[in-house]
Amino acid sequence: MKKTNFIFIFLSLIICISTSCKTNHDPSISYLPIILYGDETQALHIMDVENGDIFATDAKNVNRFSLFYGDWALISAETEDGVEYYNYVNTHGNYLNNAHYQFATIMNDDRAWVVLPGECITLIDSKGNTVASDKEWLQAYPFNDGISVVEHAHKGWIAVDKSGKEVDSMPYKYPLPLVADNILPVIDEDDEGHTVYTIHTLQTGKANILYDEVEFGTNNSYKNYLMGINEDRIIVSKDDRYGVVNKKGEWLINPQFASMIYDGEYYMYKKEDKWAWCTFEGQYLMNPKYASIKGFNGNKLAPAFDEETNDWGYVDVAGEWVINPQFKDANSFNNNGLAMAKLGKEWGIIGDDGKWIVNPQYEEIYELQGYDNYIVSTGRGAYILINSKGETLSKIPFVINTNLVTDDGQFNIYNLSDFDYIESDYIDFDLLAQELTSMVNSMTKTTSGALKNKLGTSCAFRDGEVFIDFVESKHFDLRLKAYCNPWIKEYYDWWYYETVFNSNVSVSRYKMLLELKDSAIDNYDELIKYLSDKFQYDAGNEYITIEGKQFKITTECANSVIVFDMK
Repeated sequence: MKKTNFIFIFLSLIICISTSCKTNHDPSISYLPIILYGDETQALHIMDVENGDIFATDAKNVNRFSLFYGDWALISAETEDGVEYYNYVNTHGNYLNNAHYQFATIMNDDRAWVVLPGECITLIDSKGNTVASDKEWLQAYPFNDGISVVEHAHKGWIAVDKSGKEVDSMPYKYPLPLVADNILPVIDEDDEGHTVYTIHTLQTGKANILYDEVEFGTNNSYKNYLMGINEDRIIVSKDDRYGVVNKKGEWLINPQFASMIYDGEYYMYKKEDKWAWCTFEGQYLMNPKYASIKGFNGNKLAPAFDEETNDWGYVDVAGEWVINPQFKDANSFNNNGLAMAKLGKEWGIIGDDGKWIVNPQYEEIYELQGYDNYIVSTGRGAYILINSKGETLSKIPFVINTNLVTDDGQFNIYNLSDFDYIESDYIDFDLLAQELTSMVNSMTKTTSGALKNKLGTSCAFRDGEVFIDFVESKHFDLRLKAYCNPWIKEYYDWWYYETVFNSNVSVSRYKMLLELKDSAIDNYDELIKYLSDKFQYDAGNEYITIEGKQFKITTECANSVIVFDMK
C-alpha cells in the first residue's frame, strides 16, 4: 500500500481468504492476525477463528497489518533501528522472504506489487519470486480477477496481467482500481471539464462517458458493485438520479432514485428522504417510508428504522413489521438466522424471532462469517472471541484495529482500503535530465510583450519574474521563470499607482528551480554527480552547461531546491 498507510485510508481495511468475486461474496475467514493485549513488543500472533487457538509468528514490532488473502497477510513492522518496512506473513507465521520492502500491496491472485528502497515497482508471486519489473511503472494497484491497474510514465493508465504484460491502455483521467469480469469504472472529464464516470470494458477502446457516478454501495465495500457486475446490472447516477445499466451501458432501470444499493434479489432505493425496496425491474415492493434501512442479504427480514420510536426493528418484503422496533441499532441477519443487535449501549445476538441468543452485554461486536463466531470487546481496548452461544473461545485477550471491519460489523473481502496502491521509489535521473534539456531548449531571446502574448494576461508577474512552465513528477518539481521586469509604475498620488505591461522590455535571462521531493532529497549528492557527468560541468565556478547555455548552480532549503540561474 502507499508508503505507511494501508489501514486507514477513507475505507475500512478488510479480511479474507483470496476468493474469486464470481463465486462467493461472503468468504469465510479462517485466521485472524492479532496483537496480544498488553504486549509492548507488538509481536504479531495469529488466531484460528474456528476454535480461538492463538500462535506466535516471526513478526515483531508490527505497526499495521492486513488480513489473509490466500496464505498471506501484508504487515508493516520496524527494524531494531526504527526503520519501517513491509513484508508478508503466512498462516503458519512465517515471512515470505528476508526482504525489507519500502512499499507493498496485498498478495491477491498470488501476485503482489513491491518496491525495495530506491528501486522501481516489481511484481512478485506468492513465493517471493520476481515476475516483472519496470522503471516506468509509477503506480500499481493490487490484482483482482487476474488484472491490475498500473500508471505508466509515458502511456498513462494501463491494465496488466499476472505476467506483467500490458493487456489494455486506458485513456482516462483516473481508473478506480478494482477489475472484475474484465471491466472497471473510470473517471474522466466531459467537454465542459466536469468529472464523469463510465464503465470500461478491457480491450474495447475508450468508452462513452455517460454517468455522474458509479455506485459502489454502502458499508465501505465493493461488494454491491461486484455483485452488480456479476449480475450484469450496475448502479449508476445520471443528473443526480440513480438507475441501473448493463455492461453495454443500456438502461435497465431509468435514473429516478436519490440513491440505490444492491441487496441480493432486490435493490434498496431512496426517494426524497425515505427508503424502501424494489425488484430488479424497478417495481416497488412497498412505498418508500423508512428513514433508514439495511439489507435483506438473501434473508426474509431486513433492519428498518422507525422514526416514531427512534428504534430499529425488522420488516418483511411487504414492509410489515415482523420484529417490532426496539433496538438502538440492528444489523442484517446472516445465513444462519442470527443478527447483531443493540439494546441501550450494549450489543448482543438475536434469532430471527427477535429473541436474544446472546444477551446484550458488549460495547462492540464484530461477526466472523462462516463460523458464527464473533469478536467482542471486554473493555479498555481488549477483545475476545465468542461463539453464537456466547461461550468464550479465545483464552487470551487480544487487540484488533476496528478498521478491519466494515460499517455493518462484518469482515468483507471486497473493501477498497486493502486495494490501495503503491508508488515507485525509483528516481529516474534520465527523466529529470530530459526535462531540464527540454526547458533549456525553450529559452529564447524575446520581449516581455511576446511572453504576454504567449502566456496571457492571467499569468503572475512578480518581482520581475515571469512564470513560464512547470513540470511535476513523483520525485521532483521543475519550474521555469524568466527575468523581464515587465512593469512600468504610473503614480497618480502618493498612495496609488497602476501597473502597465511594457512590451518592449527584453528578456534574455532565465532560471530553473528544481525542487526535490520524497527520497530524491536523500539522493542529492548522487543527483549532482549524475548532472555533472551528464552535462559539461565547471567545478571551479560551479557552472553547468546544458544545450550550450551556462547556469550557475546553487542550493536552498537544505539541498531540497536546486537553482539553475542562467549566466
